[in-house]
Amino acid sequence: MVKRLKDYVRVLKKIRSGRQIFEPSPHKRKEVDYKQKKEKKVLFGVCGSCMAHDCSTLVHLEDGVVVKIEGNREAPPNYGSLCARGNSEIISLYSPYRAKVPLVRTNPEKGLDVDPMWKEVTWDEALNIVAERLGKVREKDPRGLVICEGFGNRETILRQDFGRAFGTPNQVGSHGPLCTVHYATCLVHAGHPESIADVEYCQYLVTLGRSLGPNFAAVGATRRFAKAIERGMKLVVVDPRSSYEASKGEWVPIRPGTDLAFLLAMAHVMMHEGLPYDQWFMKNRTNAPYLIGSYGNYYRDPETKKPMMWDPVEKSAKTFDSKFEDASLTGTYTINGVACRAGFDLIREGFAEYTPE
Repeated sequence: MVKRLKDYVRVLKKIRSGRQIFEPSPHKRKEVDYKQKKEKKVLFGVCGSCMAHDCSTLVHLEDGVVVKIEGNREAPPNYGSLCARGNSEIISLYSPYRAKVPLVRTNPEKGLDVDPMWKEVTWDEALNIVAERLGKVREKDPRGLVICEGFGNRETILRQDFGRAFGTPNQVGSHGPLCTVHYATCLVHAGHPESIADVEYCQYLVTLGRSLGPNFAAVGATRRFAKAIERGMKLVVVDPRSSYEASKGEWVPIRPGTDLAFLLAMAHVMMHEGLPYDQWFMKNRTNAPYLIGSYGNYYRDPETKKPMMWDPVEKSAKTFDSKFEDASLTGTYTINGVACRAGFDLIREGFAEYTPE
């Protein structure tokens, strides 16, 4: 570790003194004195040093060498601010330990203290290895390929298309395939592990077991959170620990592992104890009023096959895209001899047993 720190300092001194080792390939090294050529320019960039990946940057180059990175004062969401991680991208680019070519593991034994024995190969060799292994999987059963991604999923725009072409439905589009939050919830909750609060307009926010930004870095989420608190947004943080966010609002301590019980009880109270909820939104922006037949699926119009809803004003069932004066969220209705119930009625019934007690 001490040696690595010394190497980093050596590289930074070279940059600041006007000379930097530029390596166009792993086999050639040549010195470039960018002060002699006087070629200077500034490029627009986006910082990729954290999971937010949304801070706008200005990258200063002199003779092709990055000498400075700063936040772009004119662009959201950071408006010029840049945390230590963002500023340190310059050393990530010129780290003497960075991987410059594909590496292949040659030691089949694995473990924390086991040397992987990495071997440098050309891009053609690396692509041939990958193609050969994928070919064997596809020949046996395409579903044997599971696509798991980390932060790179923002760049791999062909991920879904490649998966479909290959013939596998097994894709986990996660920010961290090995993270207990993302990976598990992708499997259990159909790949939707998080909800992002619209803090620019939110008036009352209940957040459970997650960070709104301050726990990570000086990213746009932190700025949006600070502005929301400043304008008076009410914040309730449900978390076993008193986080930075909790200090800015109301902290509700909770025992680890009881999040699901808490949420079920909250839903029960909203549906069964007379608390108001946004019925207009449910009727007009969700499938809550859709009628469910006795067989457990949507009751559909016999001709158009479209799901139907009950209009309490006209006292008739109509397809969901018809003109409604109102739509029923509850109740049982007989249509063409089939007993149907509003979908929300069934959901509400399902939460009846989850009392706070």
